[in-house]
Amino acid sequence: MAMQLRYRCMGCGFTAEGWDEGNPYIEFSNGKREYFYHPGGELELMRRLMLEGSDESLGEERSRGNAPDHLCLDCKEVTMLDPDRDKMQCPKCKGTNLAETYNLKGHPCPDCGEILGEGAPGAIS
Repeated sequence: MAMQLRYRCMGCGFTAEGWDEGNPYIEFSNGKREYFYHPGGELELMRRLMLEGSDESLGEERSRGNAPDHLCLDCKEVTMLDPDRDKMQCPKCKGTNLAETYNLKGHPCPDCGEILGEGAPGAIS
């Protein structure tokens, strides 16, 4: 089961949330990533792709990974980045001041600069 943490800045009210399991994916030879969630989500994804006939357009499975949501602390953009494969750079502002949204404790608020505290438990999926 995946667990969500919700962060709220006590200084200005800025909020962000993240999931402990990130965003698992399968990458195909054409470079397209297909994301799946929840236990059994990988099988559901493969079944859907086969029913759509997408396997021909996607090419062969190339790799698997996980691209957790990252918050740009400069411009507040949230983007999925795989720390093992992707350039850790914000696609919006090109900054590198990023933090995984599930682990924001101790990072400065992107609005006011106050240090964020513990995340509060949110949804469980």
